[in-house]
Amino acid sequence: MWDVLQREEKSLYTKKSLKDYITDNFSKDSLRYGLQVVNLLIPQVSAAVNGGFNSHLNEEKAKLGKELLPIIENNSAEIILDDLEHIASKLRFLLHLADQNQDSQ
Repeated sequence: MWDVLQREEKSLYTKKSLKDYITDNFSKDSLRYGLQVVNLLIPQVSAAVNGGFNSHLNEEKAKLGKELLPIIENNSAEIILDDLEHIASKLRFLLHLADQNQDSQ
């Protein structure tokens, strides 16, 4: 996913104008897939924040002797969530631009 994002950003930066950016279907599918992955990761990280959903479940799991869910410290979770949102924003922008330019052709 990271390679696709970097390749598409490089492709965009080499164009004379935003209107010149069009990507192939494989790359668009890869961008869509990457966005889906990021969108799946965001709630997982949010649930793992210390004091979040996983923390509450772990209280019950500990009583039952079950394996505990991961917990992420709040400051680390904020950084991870910010990074994921930034990546999602880039992916959405590239997809929107590619769709818009393809429709105008």
